[in-house]
Amino acid sequence: MNKDRLIGLWEGWYPEVIAVTSALAGWYWHFLLPMPHNELLGSSLTFGAILTGFLATSKAVLLSLRNTEVWQHLDAIELTGQVISYLSRAIGGAFLFSVWSLVGYFKAVPSHAYAVLWLILAVYTGLAFWRFTRILFLIIKSKRRSHNKPDDF
Repeated sequence: MNKDRLIGLWEGWYPEVIAVTSALAGWYWHFLLPMPHNELLGSSLTFGAILTGFLATSKAVLLSLRNTEVWQHLDAIELTGQVISYLSRAIGGAFLFSVWSLVGYFKAVPSHAYAVLWLILAVYTGLAFWRFTRILFLIIKSKRRSHNKPDDF
């Protein structure tokens, strides 16, 4: 397996790999949410909802690029499906994180299993968001260059 293939494989799966690794560590070391947990879960719910909204808005930005040279280039090298998959997975993760935080908000004392699943969703949401926004900004930056506009990134 060549280096580019390994980098592409890591790019595609690192949020899941790191999130599962975090969950395994959390399970092993008996991770629990700090008490009182309502403040953390209320903030988590807000954070997840904000990320979901930002990512949904990013979807509109991405779709507005469909008729550009950049999109045609991504399509030619068969990366559009991958970028859309990253966006879809990030939105799904952020939404699930919000829902799971809402469920825990109303529990008297969240269990160890609840806390570990919260941890995996928190780590996954953050990393999936990071991956997609980093790629989106690279696409936008590339679009600016293709129209000979100044690069202010």
